[in-house]
Amino acid sequence: MSIEIHTLWDLVVRNLLRPDRPEALGNYQGGDPVWTGSHELFVSSVSLCQGLFEQIRKGEPIGLMGLPCPDWIAIDLAIQGAGGISVPLFPNTSPDILKRQVQKAELKRIFLLESISEEQAKQLQDLIVYTQESVLLPEIPQRQPFPKGIHPLTLESAIKWASHRANDLASNQRATIIFTSGSTGEPKGAPLTHNNLVSQIHGATERFPMGTKDRAISFLPLAHVFERMVTYTYLAQGVNILFVHQPKVLPRAMRDFSPTIMTAVPRLLEKVYRTISSRAEAKSGLPRDLARWALHLALTHHTDAPKPHLAWFGADVLAFGKMRDALGGKLKMLIVGGAPLKKSLARFFTNIGVPTYQGYGLTECSPVLAANSPDSDRPGSVGTAFPGVHIRIDLLNNEVIAKGPGVFDGYLDGDRGCIDEHDWFHTGDRGKIDDDGYLFITGRIKERMKTSNGKYISPAPIEQEICLHPWIDQAMVVAESRPYVTALLCPDPDQFPQTLTQTLEETPEHHLSPHQMEDFQKHLNKVNAKLNPWERVQKVQWLPSPFTVESGELTPTLKVRRHIVLKKYLDLIEALYNT
Repeated sequence: MSIEIHTLWDLVVRNLLRPDRPEALGNYQGGDPVWTGSHELFVSSVSLCQGLFEQIRKGEPIGLMGLPCPDWIAIDLAIQGAGGISVPLFPNTSPDILKRQVQKAELKRIFLLESISEEQAKQLQDLIVYTQESVLLPEIPQRQPFPKGIHPLTLESAIKWASHRANDLASNQRATIIFTSGSTGEPKGAPLTHNNLVSQIHGATERFPMGTKDRAISFLPLAHVFERMVTYTYLAQGVNILFVHQPKVLPRAMRDFSPTIMTAVPRLLEKVYRTISSRAEAKSGLPRDLARWALHLALTHHTDAPKPHLAWFGADVLAFGKMRDALGGKLKMLIVGGAPLKKSLARFFTNIGVPTYQGYGLTECSPVLAANSPDSDRPGSVGTAFPGVHIRIDLLNNEVIAKGPGVFDGYLDGDRGCIDEHDWFHTGDRGKIDDDGYLFITGRIKERMKTSNGKYISPAPIEQEICLHPWIDQAMVVAESRPYVTALLCPDPDQFPQTLTQTLEETPEHHLSPHQMEDFQKHLNKVNAKLNPWERVQKVQWLPSPFTVESGELTPTLKVRRHIVLKKYLDLIEALYNT
């Protein structure tokens, strides 16, 4: 029996009526995964929903903070099934931002699932209705494991109650409030309805068909709308999911679990490529030459062009097969979103046998507006419009504007400034659409910089090119109202020369040996050779530590908060222009 999905609660009913999958959702922290069966998970979700239904008012916002895990899914759906509004919060959000989000969403209850800072815990202690033992701090009193009145149900009673509850939920009800990343300012609450999110499930199912034989690794935050929507889609199609929230164990999880599908942000792909490249350079003689040749082939060969048979066979035996094995060996779809992906990297992963598809969207759009897929792919683009979505380019400033069932109706504070009088949502991104309907994002309107000479700079493509050097983990271009372009560089601690790392810990000044300077300058020269004269990076400044979420320099979705970085490193930036 197949249940049509009209609200997110229908995902619960659908999974309860399916045969049980004992290894449906798992937690992985480096040892053996801890699995939760599909019936076990969704019966617990219905049990919690039944208890909440008796205690909360319709439309009440309820917070949910924690690292990705099966319990997160169960509680999220229970809140929405009870008629509440689930408000996910990032565990690594700074205490100040967390406080403002709690106030804006008017939260009176919150579920805590994983460890948070002591300061955060003190802020939230009066709101806690549930917490796992591992997150309890000595200063925080023990809370009820669930609201009073929660009783575990049998499978039969859970199916009956969940089906009855499904009939009372409307698709136009608010399901969640998600706070935007805040990369250009204060995060804003974006309310989304069941229909907004369900439209994404239907669109993703059409673009990326999957089944019960598929296995997914999920390591992006579920508080991020992209991973949350993808996870809903996995649940709709019966895909087994392994949650991994420690980056250091991700490589082992890939090898042990052998996923067939996963989602990622470009930064992960950049790190993987840098690791592969640095290992190739660590070889010597003929092995290094062959590794370089294979990498060059994967980076430059057009994916839609015929593959040279003998050369490809040799590259696959020598290099590509080993690269696939390091990623589990069975990946058939790697879906990338959250930020622009370099065309060469999309080409690289697809050419080594890991088909990579880039999409595009925003929190306010639930989030996907366009995506490449196995049936429709053009590297360098973000794909064609998602099912039901209409995309145009505003001729006034080449801004991407959109309509569709996933687009929200305005922010929590009532601001609808991003929606014009004809109900087109203005994304704030510049773009173009080719004759075949593929969308290309060419820059961010707010992030477009103007030098003091009147020349415009788009920083993201320059930063992506710089970060291909194995030493560099993050880069931020500086150019606004400046006479020339400079860049702040954060070293990758795993790849950076040890002597330079020690120097940077003592002082953020630029100290390189002559050989190291020559090596990095060659890379910078290659980057600059692709740019217009006014876009070229003239000076760089190494920073003593990476940008982090905890410091406020990154959003929880790992976008750089430029205004924060500019303020923090103002003296170093001024030195780049005064010496």
